Amino acid sequence: MMNDDLPPPPDEDGDIVLPPPKMTVTVMMNDDLPPPPDEDGDSVDIVLPPPKMTVTVFSHEEIHLTMSKTCLEVLQNLGKSFGDAYMLVEPSEKAGEIISPFCVQNQTGLEIVMKLDNSFEMPQDADNFKVKMTPDRRLELWNKKKGLSRKASVIKAAQEGDEKKFIFQIEQFNATREVTVKRAEKRLYQINHKTYPGDIWSVIVNTETPIGHKILSIQSMVTVIVNTETPIGHKILSIQSMVQIKNHFEIPVEVFYKDDVSVKSCGELLFKPVYEKVSSNFSVLLQAVYTPGGEFLFKPVYENYQVSKETVSWRGAENLGTVQLACQGESGHSAFYISVRAEIENVYFDVGDTMSAKSFIFHLSPTVILHNLLPYPISFQLEGTEEHTTLQKGKNTALLNACVGKSNVEIVIPIYEGKEWIGHRSITNDLPELSMLTFEAYEGAQQVTQNLGLHCKKNDGCMDISVYSPYWMVNKTGQDLYYKASDGEDFTTHCHDNLDIVMFSFKQKTLFSTKKKVESLALHDVESSNEVDSLPAVVTMEERDAKGKETTKGKEPAKGKEPAKGKEPDQKKTKEWKQSGKASLKIATSEWSDKFSLDTVGSSGDVQCKSTKKQTFSVGVKITLSSSGLTKICTFTPFYMLLNTLSSSLTKICIFTPFYMLLNTSEVDYPVSSGLTKICTFTPFYMLLNTSEYSLMCQETGQEGDDWIQVASKECKPFWPVQSGKDLTMKAKFSGSAVETSQFLFSKPHTTLMKLLDQLKKAEAQKYKDEGNKVFKDGFYKEAIKYYSRALHTCPYSYFKERSIMYSNRAACKLHMEKYDEAIKDCSKAIDLHPHYLKAVLRRAELYEKVEKLEEALADYQRMIELDPSHYIARAACMRLPDQIKEKNEKMKEEMMGKYRYHYMI
Repeated sequence: MMNDDLPPPPDEDGDIVLPPPKMTVTVMMNDDLPPPPDEDGDSVDIVLPPPKMTVTVFSHEEIHLTMSKTCLEVLQNLGKSFGDAYMLVEPSEKAGEIISPFCVQNQTGLEIVMKLDNSFEMPQDADNFKVKMTPDRRLELWNKKKGLSRKASVIKAAQEGDEKKFIFQIEQFNATREVTVKRAEKRLYQINHKTYPGDIWSVIVNTETPIGHKILSIQSMVTVIVNTETPIGHKILSIQSMVQIKNHFEIPVEVFYKDDVSVKSCGELLFKPVYEKVSSNFSVLLQAVYTPGGEFLFKPVYENYQVSKETVSWRGAENLGTVQLACQGESGHSAFYISVRAEIENVYFDVGDTMSAKSFIFHLSPTVILHNLLPYPISFQLEGTEEHTTLQKGKNTALLNACVGKSNVEIVIPIYEGKEWIGHRSITNDLPELSMLTFEAYEGAQQVTQNLGLHCKKNDGCMDISVYSPYWMVNKTGQDLYYKASDGEDFTTHCHDNLDIVMFSFKQKTLFSTKKKVESLALHDVESSNEVDSLPAVVTMEERDAKGKETTKGKEPAKGKEPAKGKEPDQKKTKEWKQSGKASLKIATSEWSDKFSLDTVGSSGDVQCKSTKKQTFSVGVKITLSSSGLTKICTFTPFYMLLNTLSSSLTKICIFTPFYMLLNTSEVDYPVSSGLTKICTFTPFYMLLNTSEYSLMCQETGQEGDDWIQVASKECKPFWPVQSGKDLTMKAKFSGSAVETSQFLFSKPHTTLMKLLDQLKKAEAQKYKDEGNKVFKDGFYKEAIKYYSRALHTCPYSYFKERSIMYSNRAACKLHMEKYDEAIKDCSKAIDLHPHYLKAVLRRAELYEKVEKLEEALADYQRMIELDPSHYIARAACMRLPDQIKEKNEKMKEEMMGKYRYHYMI
């Protein structure tokens, strides 16, 4: 016999210690395997291609593996996902919902006729392969041969894609066009109609093709643009106009157009959040596009606003830029301002691969969006509006009545350091990216100021303005702190009991060097002497017209344009505000510290503050950057901390040192490194740690009665055994359960699986029941039924009362869904399991009344009185129901007698 086959020697306690199992890993490349069979035929066998590499892990000995339920679910979901991706599964957006492979939608505003070939299943209203499509109709199309072969790959089939041809007709103009659908693209098709001043009407066919699904949208343009979209397994063909409008407001906006006679409504633009799959683009009707001016007007869907007087036209969209349109308010309301930006998109003509045609998208946005990046709520009011609006910290809102270049805004911090702070700012086009906003408040009769920051970012068609503080000071020292900038003697107090954030900034004079000031003034002078050949980022239509009339001589202001209220005509440009500098710190009665930088983000260290009593305070400083990137968060903590990592209430900790009593600082294990002090730490030898999600009870073997130790979930407790000896044992159980585990050792290290399946299943069923209770309170009764059914499936049959409650709760869901017969069955099961369960008896009685089984209802109410004589509902029902039963029986008797007389006369 080889020595390798000898059994392992026993350890000191006589137990055999097994060596770790031997394992082998084999890696094999599969390049030489034969190719997979062709994907043709009608076989139902699933054939997957061979893997590129095979990794085999083999154990020479038996290994016990534990596979959790979560692991099995993950593997099952992965297998299904990969199988659905490669093998054929009918495409669907929701579970169980099958979507068609093709979809055609008409967004032109005209009636069109689609001519289909015989490869499609004909819709019910098809006549000789033709289908009439009214405006906004959506037509789902199915192939005659549904689906692919069982071996086919959805991804592969979608990539290869069958070429389909569609023919659409606009009978009103005797126009017939053929559309070829294979890939996602937009094409422009001219139709046989021409209007003043020489426009040839067209439509855009937009083909969207997310994998496997094609959408054909026919949209208006001064031609027809075909847009094809292809979601997975679905192709959408949209026939639409060349003019689209997108609403970026959180309110609906109505669109109008001008014809030769009047202004007419074109439809409403609903707000569509970005997370929705449905596009928020609004396709303008063909008749609204092809007007002499091609002009559009807008109005918010509010009763107190009028249609904008100014218009925008798709004919001049390439030179439009961004303009502001004013919708005047009624009854003294301020005007509503809409920022309009034109986007030009190149598309294909009906023939060729050159994107030389154009489509137009008008983006409607608020002129200004205000962001509150302060740690406190603010309120704001635009000049001319009626009241302040509150904006919570971290939130933003659109300033619907703000006109860039004319409006002034008042911003208020209602409660900060016990005072109300007020700041003002004019909203102009020349706001720099960073500027200072001064807030004023009063302490008695004395005025105090606080400098905060204003961040301006000009997006496409919209101006984002953020109010922020350059520095947030967080005091976690438990002492009074004082902050002082290096540029002056003023300081900010941060009391020890103030847990709120203190906002801090440097003065403006330290932010600009002489060179910066000269450059700023020079820039202002250059701007004041330039010829007016450019426009601000956002202008009103009046300003645009006025700018064009200005001459290069004299620089007279534009006609009809007045300076903004509260702002002088010669007001200088707002300077850019950049925060940088050093600060000093004082703690309690100490002296001021040396200057230190607040701009080293990600760093940490300590600041020394010397006291007059020859004591030095060490304050830890950590500087981080906020998510906005504008605010630096400075956190001050004691540099030394006392941390007790043991249970102070149950364990006596004795650490002996001649000079210190410290335990575990943040930088070293112990503060004493001289080698002269010995540190003695005493802890319990045994600790009970419960890492499960359930509360457990433990008891030492030999103990009787209620000497159980409860250990809550995730709790660790000291344990003092009563036994003595070499092999110490204990047992465990779930809290509130009588089922115990067998005895197991705790004096030696080991891992043993102790089974308490019934208790575990009961706990799991209780979780399902609790989830059902939550969704029941929210009114989702169908989902609650699923949870209660799962709880009944999991809960052991030995727990009669628990199962009775689950049946009764499920009956309550069915009662709300008006499934009375099923609810009665569940109540009966609950009563059979727990005959004294009053709630189930009452619920069944009420259900019997709803289905007019009055005798059964009366019997249940009488049963309730036997169980609880004081139950007022049951007593009232017992007094009410006998008369109703008697009336019902009399009615039935009359009906039977009537039938008897009828048969007798015959």
